Amino acid sequence: MKRIIYRLVGTFAILLTLFSCAPEEIVRLDQSGVPKISEMQITITSTAGVVTFHLENEGCVPIWIFPKITSTKNDYQSNYKAGTYTVEVKAYNRNGVSDGSVVKEFVVE
Repeated sequence: MKRIIYRLVGTFAILLTLFSCAPEEIVRLDQSGVPKISEMQITITSTAGVVTFHLENEGCVPIWIFPKITSTKNDYQSNYKAGTYTVEVKAYNRNGVSDGSVVKEFVVE
């Protein structure tokens, strides 16, 4: 009886060893995949004092830099009084942060 149990445990251990672990695929960073600020498509819309900031580029996360706060949320919204304002925009993805930034001016009526 002990031999059967030992054989079952041994067989199970061998099967577990063979099928439990698979080598992880290593994803390497690609310098050519870093977002280029010249390719960023930025949309800023204003409706009744509510301004929405949107980055159109797939696979990129925006970095909205305002005078007092910073946000990485796409479709970021904020309330503004009438006037002219600016926002600095950078972007990042799994390969790194954009090669520069762009300053966008927007008007709230």
